[in-house]
Amino acid sequence: MSSLSFTPVALFGGAIRATVPLSFRDAADFRQVPDTQEVYVSMEEGMDISVVIDLNQRVQAPSDLEALDIHFQDVADDQDRSYAAVSRETITLPKMADKPAYMIIGTISSRPSDNPEYFIGILMTLVRLPQQTTDILITVNIPFNTSELAQAEKYLVSPRAETIGGGGEKSQMLRLGMAVLEGVLREFEVLDWGLFLEDVPEEGEWEGMRGDTEMEGVRAA
Repeated sequence: MSSLSFTPVALFGGAIRATVPLSFRDAADFRQVPDTQEVYVSMEEGMDISVVIDLNQRVQAPSDLEALDIHFQDVADDQDRSYAAVSRETITLPKMADKPAYMIIGTISSRPSDNPEYFIGILMTLVRLPQQTTDILITVNIPFNTSELAQAEKYLVSPRAETIGGGGEKSQMLRLGMAVLEGVLREFEVLDWGLFLEDVPEEGEWEGMRGDTEMEGVRAA
């Protein structure tokens, strides 16, 4: 797998700026993507990684970390899969240092018909915007969908596997996914705050703006 080079991308009509790997392609070029979501997928063979940026209605929770847990659980619940969280931490986005941000690393199970050792690594960043009543989610999905990939990964484990453990050495694929997320977050910045002020959905309408995905490991926001 080659080293990563990043290119700037304009998200949500240019209201948000970020960078993605050069080998990634805008999923809107070949499938429908909801208005509240941006999806980029790797076109490089052997690197089945995707980046999903969601604009969600702000979750009401006793703490920001609990809000992060709710978003993470929603990923699995939306697809009727089991899940497991490995780590949580507070982070700082270089271009949005004044906004509270958090990251969770975990897994959701693969399709029931797949090998129970297979799973999807989830690297999820939550950026909370209280004044805009919005939670931004930046998620990197890493499918461990071969025996070779699953067996090489010791930090994450499948929620359906009988193996007890996790928290060990990170595989090359997980380190690659983490490098993708780091690159996306490095230049992530809201340029036009009007994005959150026009046509804000009423509570309950956000669900209607969600769309399903046919791609393994890509969350439907």
